[in-house]
Amino acid sequence: MKPSYTDRLVTLFSEHPHVPFDALGLMRVAGICAWRTRVAEARLRLSAKGDIKNTQYRQPDGSKRSTYTFIPA
Repeated sequence: MKPSYTDRLVTLFSEHPHVPFDALGLMRVAGICAWRTRVAEARLRLSAKGDIKNTQYRQPDGSKRSTYTFIPA
C-alpha cells in the first residue's frame, strides 16, 4: 500500500531533524493542496519525539518566507 502524504511528511521530518523545509519542498512531498494540514497532522504524530517549529523570515522585497523544522526532544 502506498504511504499517505502525512506518512511521507513524518518520514521526511524524522530522517532530517534540524533541516528547515520551505513550502515548495513540503509541497513536493505532501502534495500541493492541504500540505499545511498534513504538517499539523505530522506534528501530532511526532509530538512524543519532538516538535515541528515554524519560522518566518522577512525577505528583502518585503514578502515573508516560512520554514518548518523538526526539533527532536
